[in-house]
Amino acid sequence: MPENSFKNALPWTEAHEAYCYQHHIPPAAKSLWQWLMRHGQIASEIEPDLSEFNAWVAKNRGKPYAHNYLKKNI
Repeated sequence: MPENSFKNALPWTEAHEAYCYQHHIPPAAKSLWQWLMRHGQIASEIEPDLSEFNAWVAKNRGKPYAHNYLKKNI
């Protein structure tokens, strides 16, 4: 159950979702945005490690995104 409560704490709102649809944000970019929100801190600058993101994607999606796809769409 800790995963479910963690997902509920995600500050992802309907406004974020609407923005993604209005601006045709690709699913990979949306996933990265959500992942960054979970790993970052408000008002702090971070340098994400895309290999960590892709490992998380592979675990949850079943396969990672291709490196070129990430570079093109994010």
